[in-house]
Amino acid sequence: MQNFIIKTHRVGTIYSKPHLFLLNKGMNSGKPQKEPFTNSFVVIFDLEQDCENLYFVAYSLWQTKFWHQHLVGSVIPFLIVATLLTPFVFLSF
Repeated sequence: MQNFIIKTHRVGTIYSKPHLFLLNKGMNSGKPQKEPFTNSFVVIFDLEQDCENLYFVAYSLWQTKFWHQHLVGSVIPFLIVATLLTPFVFLSF
């Protein structure tokens, strides 16, 4: 079972554990990347293997535009942490 923490990324924060960033604003919401975005969530893991696995799951979900149905907002659509958390918690079991 994967253990991870999802937080809102703050500019200038340095993470010591394996991590990835997920964009949370705009039509590319949910896009994973190793480098931080200005508007992103950070997912922090205990193991590098879990980070790599979830990166590819997140990339697949982003490519299939899975997150478009969960976007909120009329001018600048965005993802909410609780919405983002649901599929990843389900996949971790």
